[in-house]
Amino acid sequence: MQMRVLGAVLGGMFALLAAASVRAADDKPWQYQPDFDYQGSANAKWQEQGVTLPAYPGTSGLIPLQVDNPHFDYFVDPKSVSVGASDYVVRYSVVAQSADGVRNVFFEGIRCDAAVYKTYAYGTGKGPFQPMTGAGWRPIRPKIADGFRFALYRYYFCSGTGVAGNAKALVNRLKYQTDPSDPRSEN
Repeated sequence: MQMRVLGAVLGGMFALLAAASVRAADDKPWQYQPDFDYQGSANAKWQEQGVTLPAYPGTSGLIPLQVDNPHFDYFVDPKSVSVGASDYVVRYSVVAQSADGVRNVFFEGIRCDAAVYKTYAYGTGKGPFQPMTGAGWRPIRPKIADGFRFALYRYYFCSGTGVAGNAKALVNRLKYQTDPSDPRSEN
């Protein structure tokens, strides 16, 4: 009798261990797959369209971005905001300006479907843009260094896993600091 109870207990333990090992295999950390079509079917491959650098942003007409960062003020060039017709990447130029007036400028893209960004070009001072070589897609994180990207992703450019509108709508959201997930912000 004791052997049967011991056998049942051991059998139950082995079943729990097997289930735990299967569950552990499913708990692998999420990893971005750059060619996966997050908006379409799992069989389709996402493909990035060609990118043309915009004009280097001046100092006037920039839209201030509300970001909690004690080191920089951020501005988006509204003339640079675009949405890719085939890849749905939101592209934009952002200016990071220190309290001393030093300017760093980035031309970047955000994929709303995958919560990732890519820096296409950078510049300092009055320009011009210097293309980035070998830049890849990186996850957007809500940390100070990525705070402006997270704000653009979360509050202005994306809604769920899709783009929150066309370029004009995205610029309006920036101008009026409206959240695309707020139904009152629809155009």
